[in-house]
Amino acid sequence: MGVAKMSIRALSSEYSARYEPGFLQNFVFLLFDPITSYHDDVFFAFSFLLLIFLVSINPAGSFLGALCVGMLINSLGRRGTVMALSPLYIGSYLLTGFAVNRIMIITGRFICGFLAGAASPASQIYVSEISSPCIRGRLGSLAGIFLTVGILVAYGFGAFLNWNQLSLFGITFPALLGLSTLFIPESPSWYIIKQKDSLALKSLQRLRGRNTDVSGEFKIKKESSERIKKMPEITLRNASDPKFWKPLALSSMLMIAQQFSGNLAVVFNTVSIFESTGSTLSPSVSSVITGSIMVIFTIGMTFLIDKAGRKALLLFSSAGMGLSHSLLGSYFYIQANYPQEVINSISWL
Repeated sequence: MGVAKMSIRALSSEYSARYEPGFLQNFVFLLFDPITSYHDDVFFAFSFLLLIFLVSINPAGSFLGALCVGMLINSLGRRGTVMALSPLYIGSYLLTGFAVNRIMIITGRFICGFLAGAASPASQIYVSEISSPCIRGRLGSLAGIFLTVGILVAYGFGAFLNWNQLSLFGITFPALLGLSTLFIPESPSWYIIKQKDSLALKSLQRLRGRNTDVSGEFKIKKESSERIKKMPEITLRNASDPKFWKPLALSSMLMIAQQFSGNLAVVFNTVSIFESTGSTLSPSVSSVITGSIMVIFTIGMTFLIDKAGRKALLLFSSAGMGLSHSLLGSYFYIQANYPQEVINSISWL
């Protein structure tokens, strides 16, 4: 099995894992109106504050899942972790799809978030460890594409499915995730960490193809694992060393900037935003158009990342996000403080 087939297998796992979080992140806002209209009993009488809590509980679960996944991938393996999470995914969607009260919906959303937070880094680590250096960067950038495609699918199917049907439809993706892991080997790097060299060689040979000499690559992976073992642990005493705190500070600043950019706040509430603008297009159609634009630009950035550079694209994206939020905020400020004639004149915003 050559490098091309290895890439396809790696992508099948990465596709399912990144498809699912995109779907999860956009599930709740598609349910707002259906929850309040589809059921009239007291269990589904969601207040505004409770809807906010319903939105927040999913990312909160993702945060906890990301914290816990380290223990899982070290004990069960990268492939084993993703495989173990798949049936739990299906169970959480069944819990939400057949919910008869608010507690079941909130619990299902929290579990989905937890599993998304765990599966995403597990799949990314797996792909980075099994892929060849020549395609590793491109495979890693595809995670963003799958995320936006998942958002687009949630927008599209949310336009004509009610909340429980949409939840049951979501079972498709963890099922694909679980099935894909049956056809891929465990990470050779994990086998080396566990001192299972024979299994590591077998896994690497399966990934690279039976006629490929993997002895050189296996030696490099083995030496890399030994160097990592010899590295000093990060403690309060050596945390002041620039080789520890500089990468940590830079990566943390980038992640904080990304999370506080407001992107997910807009994504979670896209339907509500378009609904409040009074656009001639339906909120669902507007959301599908927005999701399509996200997919197109993400694909374009994937091909530009090596030519334009990471920093240039980061600055471009940050400037674009700032401008977009400024225009959106200005529109809603004018909507709240100016007469309808003025609002109608700037509806293009």
